[in-house]
Amino acid sequence: MPTYATCLGFAYDSPTVEFPVRMGPGTTFDTAPFKIAKGTGNLEVLEVQPDSQNTASDLGRVYNWFKIKFPNSQIGWMRGHVIGISGDFSAFGYGNVATLVHEYTLTRNPASIPAAAAAPAANPMVQAEQTAQPANPMAQAAQAAQQPAAAQPEKKTDNSAKEAEKQAAVQAAASGQQVAASGTAPVLTGTWQPIRPAHPAKAKIKVSSAAKGRNDGTTVGTTVVTTIPRDTVVPVIGVKQENQGQKLRWLQVSYNGQNVWVREDFTTIEGDGETHGLQWDLYPAPMGEKRWWIRGVNRDPKKDTSIWDHSGWDLGAAVGEPVLCGPAGGVVAKVFDCPKCTPDKPSVMDHGLKVGDPSLFTDEGWGYGYGNYVIITYSNDKLPPSTKNFLAANGFPGGAFHVMYAHLQRRTVEAGQILTPNQQIGANGNSGNSEGPHVHLECRADFSDKFTRWGAIEKGFFDPVVLFQR
Repeated sequence: MPTYATCLGFAYDSPTVEFPVRMGPGTTFDTAPFKIAKGTGNLEVLEVQPDSQNTASDLGRVYNWFKIKFPNSQIGWMRGHVIGISGDFSAFGYGNVATLVHEYTLTRNPASIPAAAAAPAANPMVQAEQTAQPANPMAQAAQAAQQPAAAQPEKKTDNSAKEAEKQAAVQAAASGQQVAASGTAPVLTGTWQPIRPAHPAKAKIKVSSAAKGRNDGTTVGTTVVTTIPRDTVVPVIGVKQENQGQKLRWLQVSYNGQNVWVREDFTTIEGDGETHGLQWDLYPAPMGEKRWWIRGVNRDPKKDTSIWDHSGWDLGAAVGEPVLCGPAGGVVAKVFDCPKCTPDKPSVMDHGLKVGDPSLFTDEGWGYGYGNYVIITYSNDKLPPSTKNFLAANGFPGGAFHVMYAHLQRRTVEAGQILTPNQQIGANGNSGNSEGPHVHLECRADFSDKFTRWGAIEKGFFDPVVLFQR
């Protein structure tokens, strides 16, 4: 029989009346594109798990997270400090709760859960693969290395310990083992299941300052009607394709009582835009809300000859801003530490060279222009459904995507490492052929998820728009 909870909100006076839903039991997981209002009941509880990062409240108790089926049939996770429960919660370790109270006021005893109910359900976003014990010793060692230790408060380590950990990871990677980052949750594999947004498409302005709103969807012969500040969210009411220049797509949006057009690449889409041909299930951008849009792809067959060639996206952010992998994890195919990119002089400009100098693209010392980079492989089962369909329709049925994250300040992963969802893989930087801090994001498809060489999969190049939200 289903067990239901209620969103009670905070137990103290607070103006917050809507609360986020996560794609897993912790704040490191992506947020769902909808929130739950204070007072919402009929929240069917499917599972309870401790925080994936052992995050504790001010009282020193590790938070519990509730996997919930919401009244609209969508599924996600909410932290117990805003959840109220009452009734028979024995199946989740709380016993029989006489009156509706905040979960955090109760003591949960997992040992009391009946055996039939103790087996956890699959993660809502990443279904665990039902695989047999690996037969070869190396796979067994990799699997054992990724088992989490008993839940304990996070401890600070000195620099020598961190260096020893890094050296161990390097050695493991060199021997072909798969290594897990210190303190990460167990590796989750399988199909990613994005939650369909509950509200119509909205556009969030992601340029560094403001986007121009025009009276038509092109820059040729149009008038700038208004400017829309960064991070403003506006409803999308129309979409059109431009047939000039870079042949960009434009969004008609409503802002301050006016219907105006903005370039799609100056925005990120929130909500369900499928009726406008806008995909809702894509990976989030690899950096958080502090990022901004710089430039997109410019190459044949839609090449604008008035500007330089460009084979990916450039997303700007401050130096050191975390760079994350996709929401279903992945495998580190390759890492490269640029020999000429020193900490004090990471960019070619710091060495008196000109950005775009042809000699940089044949110089391994500069990473062929990419500077410090990480390449992540996303197997087909980890891709959004719309991306799988795109690959199948464009000659790569069942194919994988290999994604380069370039110009990093530093990396935080090793080659061969299996990544957890949304794990940090590096920090934003300005290394190599770069004139300012940014991540260059470049995507290439292949029939195989076994990475060989970046140049060997050049024919699989696609605009990142088929995999990522801006």
